[in-house]
Order: sequence, then structure tokens, then C-alpha cells
Amino acid sequence: GHLPREAVDRQRDIRVKALLNDNRNVRLDGGGDSPVGRVRQAAFIRGKGRDAPLFGQGGTTVRIENLTVSFGERKVLNSLSLTIPESGIIMISAPSGFGKTTLLRAVSGLITPDSGSIDGFGRVGYAFQEPRLLPWLSAVDNVTLVREKPDESEALCLLERLGLGGEDALKKARSLSGGMKQLVNIARALYYDCGTLLLDEPFSGLDRENIALVVNLLKERAEHMPVI
Repeated sequence: GHLPREAVDRQRDIRVKALLNDNRNVRLDGGGDSPVGRVRQAAFIRGKGRDAPLFGQGGTTVRIENLTVSFGERKVLNSLSLTIPESGIIMISAPSGFGKTTLLRAVSGLITPDSGSIDGFGRVGYAFQEPRLLPWLSAVDNVTLVREKPDESEALCLLERLGLGGEDALKKARSLSGGMKQLVNIARALYYDCGTLLLDEPFSGLDRENIALVVNLLKERAEHMPVI
């Protein structure tokens, strides 16, 4: 028989933590309108557009203080405070519905909190839970979309390291499998010029081999920025 979804997720989390080895774990206990615009949100710039500073410039402390976010009468985050290290992988774990995605969206500036402060994250790259690809564009074009002056060779190299080299990089997004779309989603966030990287359920739909490929890239990126 098949394992329950919760057991599958738990086994995947154990494998990922083993691959990450030295991750920091944060647990939550409690509580553009156009298609292109929506895709550009996957590499959202928090702050003052392209002039937003990269993470850590000027000795900025990366801190969330007393963050509260509500939807109607439901308080999803209640006075949450965190200090984020200047580099490394930070895993946020909590049961479904406890505010993980809400926290990432608040950090990226996609939602406005009720109260509290979010400081020092600079330019933020974001891979959403769902890939949000433009189906009529190729995999590589979906990646390069997030830069005003793209370097296609760099994007192709990134896709190849994620197992999407050769013809796969040139396939239209509509023809990709679910796992391949997720890899393009992650590649796009990695390709964006940011100082903080946010990934929401990045390993969803990926097999063990692809998870290992993603983790290797995230470890490299985490040497000089926070990967959350």
C-alpha cells in the first residue's frame, strides 16, 4: 500500500536534512496583474526597485521583530521575532496552515503585515510553492525573464546542473513534467541577482536524485547569503 501523505513528507524532510547536514532549523509554533508580472514575483525585489541593496551591505542586521499577520479574524503570525544569520541554510518547519508561506510572503513584501518590522533582507529572490511558469516560453526563457539584461549561457548552465540540459532547456514549459517545472522554478530564483533567497516547499514533486542536485546548489549559494 501507499504511505500516508504525512509519512511521505516526513521521510522527504529527513532525507533533505541529512543532505543539508549543517542546516539551522526554525520552527513556527502557533498561530502584477499580468502573467509576466506574476512570474516576475518569483524573483521579487523587496525595497526600492533595482536600487534595493543586496543582503548585508552596510552591516545591516537581518531581523524580524514582533511580526503579526492576520487574515480576517484569524491571526496566522502573532508577534513573531527572528534574527537571521548572514549566510547559511535556514529551514522553517511547522504543520500545514501555521504560517510558513505567510512569513515568506511578508519578508518578500508581497503582503503587508498588521504590525512589526522586517529589516535588512535587501533584494529577495523567491521560488513559490507552485512554479508560475509562462507556458508558451521555453524553460531557459522562463529563467532569464527575471533579469533585465539576461545571460542565457549562465541560465543554461544552471539548468544543466539541475538535470535540464540540452533539449530539455529549450522545451516549452507547457510540455514539462511537474518535477521539471519545479526545477525551472528553482533555477529562476537562483538566477536572480539577490542577496536573500526564499524557497517555499522547494522539494515538492522532486525525486531523491533531483533533491540532491538542488541541495548542492543551495549549499553553494548559502556560503554568502541566507537561504530560507
